[in-house]
Amino acid sequence: MDLAVARVDDEYELQQNESIALVEFKFKNSSCTPEIITSDIKKFQQLCRDPAFASAHFYLAILHEEYYSRDEASWLDGRQWRWARGYLTELSGFFDVETDELVMTVASGDED
Repeated sequence: MDLAVARVDDEYELQQNESIALVEFKFKNSSCTPEIITSDIKKFQQLCRDPAFASAHFYLAILHEEYYSRDEASWLDGRQWRWARGYLTELSGFFDVETDELVMTVASGDED
C-alpha cells in the first residue's frame, strides 16, 4: 500500500486494527504491463476478506498515460465488483480516445 489512513490513540500510537482507508497509487504508461494493476486488484480482494480490515475502505488510484474510451475506464469486471462493492473505490485518470480530453472517473461498482 502506498498510503494508509489509520486511527491513533491519544498517545499517537497506531491502532493497527483501526485502518480507515488504504490507497494504492499507480501510474500506467504504454510500456507497463496490465499485471501491475491486476496484481493490486488481487491484493485488495484478499484484504477485503481479512477481518482485520473489516471497517477499512480501499482506493485504487490509477493515472493512465494512455487513451481509453469511457466504457473501458474500469479495471474491474462485473464478477470482481461483486466482492469489491462497498469496500473498493476505483479512481482513474486517462485521455478520452474520442475527445482527446483528460478524464477523471470514480467507480464504486454501483454505476451498473
